[in-house]
Amino acid sequence: GPGTEVDDNGVQDSCVLCEAGTFSNDENACQSCPSNQFSLSSGATSCDSCDAGYEPNTDQDACTQCGLGQFSPDSSSTCQTCPSNTYSNTLGASSCLTCGPSTQVNIDQTGCEFCPPGQFSNDIDQCQPCPSNQVTNVDTQISSFSEPGPAPLILSNANPPQQATITVSTVGTIAGLTISMDITHTFMADIEISITSPAGTTFDLLRDDCTSNSNFVGTFIDTGAPLTTCGNAGNTIPNAGPVLSTLIGQPANGLWVLNYFDDAGSDNGQVNSWSLNLDIVVANVNGGASSCDTTITVSTVGTIAGLTISMDITHTF
Repeated sequence: GPGTEVDDNGVQDSCVLCEAGTFSNDENACQSCPSNQFSLSSGATSCDSCDAGYEPNTDQDACTQCGLGQFSPDSSSTCQTCPSNTYSNTLGASSCLTCGPSTQVNIDQTGCEFCPPGQFSNDIDQCQPCPSNQVTNVDTQISSFSEPGPAPLILSNANPPQQATITVSTVGTIAGLTISMDITHTFMADIEISITSPAGTTFDLLRDDCTSNSNFVGTFIDTGAPLTTCGNAGNTIPNAGPVLSTLIGQPANGLWVLNYFDDAGSDNGQVNSWSLNLDIVVANVNGGASSCDTTITVSTVGTIAGLTISMDITHTF
C-alpha cells in the first residue's frame, strides 16, 4: 500500500516502509522525492517542501539552510546563487541585497566592498574604471570598535555543535582583529570553539585546551602567549596559532560565525560573553568614489599670485 513497497529479498513475500527521502502514494515501488522536496521519516506517502531560505539536503530527508551568497525565495525553489550585483550575508536568506553608491558586491557575493582607487560606482552596479581623463582620490582611515555577540551560549554535551553570529555592517577591510571571551565551564578540555569570517575562513580558538582547568577569561591575539592554563588567561594565541593576522585585507562587513561545542559528558557551562574587536579600513568622504574628478596638470613652476575658475555647465536640475 501507500508508503511501502515489496521487499526486494528475492522472495517478495512482505512489504517494507519507504526510506526517508523517498515516498509511495500508491501500490508502486518507492521513489525519490522531487529534487526540491524531502521526506523526514520512513513510510512517507508524499514529500514536503522546505521553507524559503532552505533546500533539501543530499539525502532528501531534511532541510538545510542556503549558504552565504545564496538564497531561496519560496518553498518551491532550491538554493541558488544571488543574481549578479547582489549578495546575501546571512545563512538561510530568502532574498538578496544590493550595494549602494561607492561600493560593489564582493567576489563571494557575501557583502559589499569599497570601489578601489581609480574606479567608481554611482548606483547599485559594480565599480567601473574612471574615464581616461579622470581620477579618484581615495583617502582612507582606520575605524576601531568592539562588536558584542549574543550570550549566554550553553556548553553542554546534550547539545550538538551550535553557532552564534555577529553581522558587521561597517563596510571596509580588516586591519586588525582580536576576540575576547568569558567562559564558565568545569572542564575546559571538553570545549571546541572556532570563528568563521565573512569571507569563509575558519580557524580554532579553543580545542581541547587546558586539560582539567575550569573557566576561561581572555583575549585571543596573535602576539599573546601560548595557552597552557585557562582561568584568567589574559592575552593568548588561538589554538590554531597566530592566524588572526591572516584575515587582514579580508572584508570586515558581513556575517561572523562563532562555532561552539562541548564534546564530552558530565561537565557543563556557558559562554558568558564574547566580542569581536576590529580595526577596519574605511573610506572617508573622498573614498569609495561614486564619481570621478577631472584633473588639470600645470607644468609651470611657481607660486599662485591670483586665481579665477571658469565653468560651463549643462544640467536639468
